[in-house]
Amino acid sequence: MQVKKVNGVEVHNLKQLCQLVEDCNEKNLRLDLDDDRVIVLDYHKARLATSRILKRHRIPSAMSNDLVDNEREEEPNVSVCQN
Repeated sequence: MQVKKVNGVEVHNLKQLCQLVEDCNEKNLRLDLDDDRVIVLDYHKARLATSRILKRHRIPSAMSNDLVDNEREEEPNVSVCQN
């Protein structure tokens, strides 16, 4: 399964996918998959759930450092993008 679009924007690589998710400013996050399925998440609830999951399982980061934008390294790294 591969994500083809995030909120209507075509995805070219994993770093861009994570950036599109992080930059979401809409209530819902829509992920269009390569098999014509669509996943729609409440963005704020998904971020909250991700934070709780990371904390509960003592996972230090939601994504690897190479996917984190240099400008955001100082901020807590919570995202719905998992790898």
